Amino acid sequence: MAVRTFPPLRIAVLLAAALATPLLSACSLGPVYSSAEQTQSALALRYAAPTSRLEQIVYQDLARELGRASDPAAPTLSVSIRISETRVGLSSATSPLSDRQVVAAATWTVQENGTVVSTGKRTAVSGYQRTGQTFADDQAEANAEEQAVHAVAQSIRLALLAELAGQ
Repeated sequence: MAVRTFPPLRIAVLLAAALATPLLSACSLGPVYSSAEQTQSALALRYAAPTSRLEQIVYQDLARELGRASDPAAPTLSVSIRISETRVGLSSATSPLSDRQVVAAATWTVQENGTVVSTGKRTAVSGYQRTGQTFADDQAEANAEEQAVHAVAQSIRLALLAELAGQ
């Protein structure tokens, strides 16, 4: 029976993997990817009244992820959403099927005691197809708008956490 020996490089790789596992298991991606309870103390905001259904979606997403401040002196976030829709591609085929995209552009301002603390802009894109059926086309566009607005809300959340959580 022959004794099998491991090359030194293989032993080093196995040893490094065994030692790295407990060290890396202690790592986390918080607070950006943590729950509302964990980030609420780091960033407590009040939200302006929405002026559209899409702004309401943004405020609901942000309140769910960041929490809602009960202190009337807390900074107030106001978000403005603008939606544009364009056709994708340059083809002029006579098919009723056409690719479209919705662009959600958001501008936000955070004010504390009348002073602007943060401003920014973010955009997100969502695609959909028009089929020539009016009801289906309208529903597909509305779904794409909501999808783009959810994506822009997450982008705003990350930007606010990066900018304001340390203050």
